[in-house]
Amino acid sequence: MSAQLGRLLFFVGRPEEALPHLERALEVAEHLWLPETLAQALNTKSLVLLALRRPVESDALIEKALSVALAADRHGAVLRAYFNLAERQSDVLRIDESLETYRVGLAYAMRVGDKFYNLSMQAGTVSALLTLGDWDEALAIAQTVIADEHLKNLELIAAELVPAAGALVRRGDVEGAKNFLDRLPSAAVSENVQNRSAQHAVLAAIARVEGHPGEALELARHAVEAQATLGLIARGPTEGIIESLEAAFALGDEDTIDELLDLASRRPPGEGTPMIDGHRLRFTARRSSSRGDDEKAATTYAAAMTMFEETRNVFWQATVRLEAAEHHAAHGRPDEASRLIAAARPTFEQIGARPSLDRADRVEALTKSSTPIG
Repeated sequence: MSAQLGRLLFFVGRPEEALPHLERALEVAEHLWLPETLAQALNTKSLVLLALRRPVESDALIEKALSVALAADRHGAVLRAYFNLAERQSDVLRIDESLETYRVGLAYAMRVGDKFYNLSMQAGTVSALLTLGDWDEALAIAQTVIADEHLKNLELIAAELVPAAGALVRRGDVEGAKNFLDRLPSAAVSENVQNRSAQHAVLAAIARVEGHPGEALELARHAVEAQATLGLIARGPTEGIIESLEAAFALGDEDTIDELLDLASRRPPGEGTPMIDGHRLRFTARRSSSRGDDEKAATTYAAAMTMFEETRNVFWQATVRLEAAEHHAAHGRPDEASRLIAAARPTFEQIGARPSLDRADRVEALTKSSTPIG
């Protein structure tokens, strides 16, 4: 009972309250040797510690939870541990390891006949596949999972499917993204903080591309607020930071831009990620460009490109090249702009990011005519 209560408290965003219940469950489980309870409590405690900014200890606990569950052959605990380990590997950009863990977990779920985790493992691969540029496969998996008649409790894996909606927005299919989100539990009523924050970030992206930056900023801030529970390393808060900054730039809100860049930069060293650091550099470069500081913008865009190489996220690698190309074209360097567009274009074509291709076409046309885009 203590282990389950701790788990519920974590998922509704109350990690500090969850901890004493988990400690009690662990104490009893070790004393009486209850491996299912032990593995599940270790698993949940790993999530709590991650939210409390203790990632090294968190990683050790999730791996121990898996080993205990495997040794005792407790199917539910094994599958949950595989799933959370794979998600953690994805969050820290160990993408190949993450996909392999999901695949091992999927094989285990199929062997023991667990339909829920069969679908969960498939859903978990969506974000990793999007990162690597396999957008067609990722979206096909997401549509298969969301349409499966056996899925009784979509709430538990909705956060894994939300990135598919984000990809549809980046493809220019806003209506498709809305329809996809409509098939998930609404962010407005969801008690699951992971699902809620992930959906708010995508809803912010939709509002922004539809020309409502004020609404986008408000929605994105809801996603950012989840960092108090999940940490900035989690997908929802990270996407929230990105969309908050996009909206703030659209609004010309310098104070909010400064506030968000400060939030992204003042994290302890143990909480740093190439994704957050890459976007911090990207938006710093954009701000320098808008202020007319050509040299700082150019060098910071170059640093952002280097940082995004570490993420293996092909969309953001191409996007920062496109934005750097826009800057160079505006400052009379057409050759450099053309080189960057040539590097970015194949990615946008591969993933079907039509809005980005349209931007690339505009920059390329202006570059060829030697017309600044200032």
